[in-house]
Amino acid sequence: MDRIEFAKLWTVLTAAYPAFKTPAATIEVYARALNDLDFQLAEAAVLDAISKSKFFPTVAEIRETAARLVTGADSRKPALEAWGDVRTAVNKFGTHGWEQASEWLDQQTAETIRALGWQTFCQSDVDDEMSWRARFVELYDQFSRREVRQAQMLPAVREVQQQRIEAIQALTARLSAPNGKAEH
Repeated sequence: MDRIEFAKLWTVLTAAYPAFKTPAATIEVYARALNDLDFQLAEAAVLDAISKSKFFPTVAEIRETAARLVTGADSRKPALEAWGDVRTAVNKFGTHGWEQASEWLDQQTAETIRALGWQTFCQSDVDDEMSWRARFVELYDQFSRREVRQAQMLPAVREVQQQRIEAIQALTARLSAPNGKAEH
């Protein structure tokens, strides 16, 4: 979003909360923290925020709403409904039908049951279903929260995080190589 678009966004915010007075530094922080968002997305997030809150929305609230819009988190099926899809897929495709099931299930449901282990689940005892369901729901919800957190993250933070991950991977490779020397 460019400065002109941000000015339009700021006009909406200040018009919605006329008693809210902000110093120039605060305006600059909002501009920097929201500049990576597409204007249309930022505007939708701001309109959503002002429609739900009596108080001026924080950067975090605007970014979270934008992240939820981008990821479709609010329109995603509930975890128990996704669990029902897993049960249907097991009945439809069986233990060795992972390829078909993973194509039939939505991406998050497939990712969740893959992480838990399709074959192991399919071969488990019927008496263990409550335990599997609880684990599935917990993991499904964790994946949803992680996706929103990643989308909400500022680009500068994401870049530092990626650098840290790469440094850890390089160190791990070096330490696991014979004689502690990285393989080339």
